[in-house]
Amino acid sequence: GGLYRGVPPTPLAPPAEAAEPPPLPMFLTKKERKKLRRRTRMERETQRQEMVARGLIAPPEPKVKISNMMRVLAADATADPTKIEQEVRRQMKLRLKNHEERNAARKKTDEEKREKKIHKLDREVEVETTVHLYKVGDLKSRHTKQARYKIDINAKQLRLHGTGIVTDEESLLVVEGGPKALAKFHKLVMKRIKWSAQDEDEEEDEDEMKDDEEKGENFCRLVWEGKVTKANFGEFRFEAATSEGNARDILRRKGVEQYWDLIKSYDQDAQR
Repeated sequence: GGLYRGVPPTPLAPPAEAAEPPPLPMFLTKKERKKLRRRTRMERETQRQEMVARGLIAPPEPKVKISNMMRVLAADATADPTKIEQEVRRQMKLRLKNHEERNAARKKTDEEKREKKIHKLDREVEVETTVHLYKVGDLKSRHTKQARYKIDINAKQLRLHGTGIVTDEESLLVVEGGPKALAKFHKLVMKRIKWSAQDEDEEEDEDEMKDDEEKGENFCRLVWEGKVTKANFGEFRFEAATSEGNARDILRRKGVEQYWDLIKSYDQDAQR
């Protein structure tokens, strides 16, 4: 009764304990980073001095300057001070040249700087993406052509996703990206762009002036700010909507039709 008949069951390995989570990265303050650098330099210098004491490496030449020339090269400086001064100046120029060459070798090229900046912007949205929703009074008239250009080029440079839906009555900006990139974009649309300013260099006819007066003062307001797991839009671009239904369709395809409801329910006069 207690004996196995046939093939015995395969023994199962005991359940392993869950692996320990990886250690969290240590973030140091500016003061702590300076202290760590200072300690590292001291250890490196101590190691170099020990190697010199053991005769493994040659001792460095004395760092002679005009101010300490007489003290470092006492006998030689007294014998021929002019010649020694010329030699000291030659050594100073050589040290400066070597220093500049080392800096030039470490300096990043324009392409490396650009790649580093792109990497930092992309790393911001690895965990979650921040969303800004703006309501703009007018993005269709020719007075806002420069504003549209600034928004478009800055969004691309900051690696932002989103769309700008332009209609006859009002416009919407949906911008997705990292917090630092969006902070720069927010400063652009809320401070740098002068929405109420008109282009005085261009001549207007009476009909255009009447249309502008009916639209009132232009504005840009931050309606909503939130977080999403990943961006809903691709690279930022403007889209023209012929009607409110058309604008809703653009947002519905991305699953964010509620953004238009937020725009319509926002009373910008009450928020001033």
